[in-house]
Amino acid sequence: MSYLGSAAAASSTIAVGGSALSLIPAARALFSSEDFPAGIAGFLFDLPINDNVTLAAQISDHWLETNVAVQDHIAIEPLKITLTGIVAELIYTKSAIETYLQQVLDRLSPLGILTPAQSISAKKYLSEASRLKSAVSSAIGQLSDLAEVFSDTYGKNKQQKAFDTLSNFFENRAILTVETPWKTFKSMAIVSLSFEQAEDTKEMTTITASFKEMRFVETTVKKEKLAGRIAKQKEPMADKGKAKGSSVALSLAQGVFGQ
Repeated sequence: MSYLGSAAAASSTIAVGGSALSLIPAARALFSSEDFPAGIAGFLFDLPINDNVTLAAQISDHWLETNVAVQDHIAIEPLKITLTGIVAELIYTKSAIETYLQQVLDRLSPLGILTPAQSISAKKYLSEASRLKSAVSSAIGQLSDLAEVFSDTYGKNKQQKAFDTLSNFFENRAILTVETPWKTFKSMAIVSLSFEQAEDTKEMTTITASFKEMRFVETTVKKEKLAGRIAKQKEPMADKGKAKGSSVALSLAQGVFGQ
């Protein structure tokens, strides 16, 4: 094999390896399971826009006579999160397996890893899966509409239901789990909510939710060993005297009632 042929084979191997490595996060997200709900305690935006996590601290300054500040105290502030997203009346979403398979096709098909027949079969599967998902979603939607007839959510659109869900979290001072791209935080409370609808559409609402970490004081009881006079005062009564007192006869009432 010529030098150019060897170089081409090596570059193809590197490309295949890079494409395979790029699929690892998607595969991990597809097959991994977590104990906490996704999004905001299970509530998901149709279209996430911005995620922000803020870590801050207060560092005190003490000024000396030489007009130089020294710092000897760092107070960690509660963590703060701000999430912004859109809730819309009509939106198309892919399932996790559809998204993963589409990523496989996008990365491996141009490299020749999949034959044209395999690629066509996979795309046909995605198309059939999409049609099946649409039919199932339609059936579930009809059942949901029937169930909502007997609940207070009947007749409300997705934006109104999203408002009810988040405002209920806020008004009930709920402690929530909040998922971010970096970590899921498990002790967050809503500080503020903002719902905004542009003048050119009534089909979607932009929501901004701000959260603050909640920290609770835990009371612990620590048993310490007493010493000295306090320890002697805590000891039980003991009869160690040399002079014995005379016994007192029981009264008539004590003898009758056994007291």
